[in-house]
Amino acid sequence: MVNKKNKNLKNKEVISFILISLISLIFLLFFNANRVSADLTNSSSYSIYSLSISNGGTNTTSTNYINDFLLNEISGGISSLNYGISLGFWHSTKNMPPTIELLSPEDNNVTNDRTPTFTYHGTDSEGDSLIYDINITGVGFSADNRYETDYIGESYTPSPDLRYLADNNDYYEWTVRTCENETDELYCSDWATPRKINITSLVVISLIVDSINFGEMAIKESKNTTTDSPEPFKMENQGNCYINVSLNATQLWDSVNYEASNYFQAKIREYLGNATWAETSWFQLPPITGLITAVDSLNYSSGASTLKTDILLEVPPEEPAGSKSSQINFKASLAEYPAPA
Repeated sequence: MVNKKNKNLKNKEVISFILISLISLIFLLFFNANRVSADLTNSSSYSIYSLSISNGGTNTTSTNYINDFLLNEISGGISSLNYGISLGFWHSTKNMPPTIELLSPEDNNVTNDRTPTFTYHGTDSEGDSLIYDINITGVGFSADNRYETDYIGESYTPSPDLRYLADNNDYYEWTVRTCENETDELYCSDWATPRKINITSLVVISLIVDSINFGEMAIKESKNTTTDSPEPFKMENQGNCYINVSLNATQLWDSVNYEASNYFQAKIREYLGNATWAETSWFQLPPITGLITAVDSLNYSSGASTLKTDILLEVPPEEPAGSKSSQINFKASLAEYPAPA
């Protein structure tokens, strides 16, 4: 006689075995269906960022969990009816240094702009914010090297003016590098290949007041412009460099030889920071065949680039009546010198 109770027990064991087998089958099927490839999970770009295990409502979680076995058989999610494991993967890309490109001016550029604008472009593959180091170096001299660090922006204009000119065989080279501003590594690019830039002089002088009329004068009468009646000549340096100014004049009087004399003189009224020297005493204006230097190193900066030139006339005792005129010439020349070695 079969014990009914034992029979029922065996039936329960069979049912439990079938249920466990079914759960195991589901577990294996789900496990295999969501398998992560070994190439991905074993790469340096992946790591487990969390592990959560639950069983009957009890959760165990480990953040930043890194296991010590290969992950090529672990899926993104594995579950059975009462048992679950969830894994997350964090993908990171290795930080790389930024790159730099010089835009303008081109190599071997020639310009009379003493404050040229330099442009460049930095690129970072991760989109990190960038700052720039700018290096402008005199070739063969160091008296005017410029080095700007941690500069923000992709255009740079030096200040004050670049001092030395290609007229005197002096030139500069410029280069830039870019650096990350907010990363842990603070990577920098290599310096860009330097470019050459030549600053050339622009010698330009003009007369703001370019004529003087003394009106009628009697024999032996003397007049001058020191009281601004009439106004003196007013010259302005409109170039990009310091200049020397020399003067000469065509013949004015008919009764005296065409040569310098006290009957026709000039002087620079004053110079206050706008030149290194000027002839502020009366001097005889030479004929057109000669020149006399009246100003040394007239400034070109705004507000310091003008000078007044006074004129003195005295009518010679034998001068015949009639209209008299002379052309006074102002000649400008470069007053800058090579850079010290």
